[in-house]
Amino acid sequence: MLGLTKYGADVLVKYAIVVAVVVSCSLIFLEAGWIQYSILGLAFLLTVFVLNFFRDPERTTPRAENVVISPADGKVVLIKELFEGEYLQADAVQVSIFMSPLNVHVNRFPISGTVGFYRYIPGEYLVAFEDKSSEKN
Repeated sequence: MLGLTKYGADVLVKYAIVVAVVVSCSLIFLEAGWIQYSILGLAFLLTVFVLNFFRDPERTTPRAENVVISPADGKVVLIKELFEGEYLQADAVQVSIFMSPLNVHVNRFPISGTVGFYRYIPGEYLVAFEDKSSEKN
């Protein structure tokens, strides 16, 4: 079943309020014509885009041992070795995945295990193709 991610609920509520106000004003204050139809069409297209962005489809993953699945939809744009000095204090492999606006924007666990360290870093909203975007977004 195709669901929506709970993490986008606040955005969806704000979006729905804005769209409801714009559409209502369009219907109340504008006569039927190309301007009103353009506003309604744009509202519809943006709604489809927003719902598509926040979709969270069910996934069936392989149940084999020693399998790593992709944690996100998109395209692998970088694989590099680096020294991770905050938690591991060791060499590690960074895999960066670019998600276009059309990809499912839900991240999943690529392997089974226990999370040993977690730190939230507020994003800086850099464009995704910049080198530092995987560290700062």
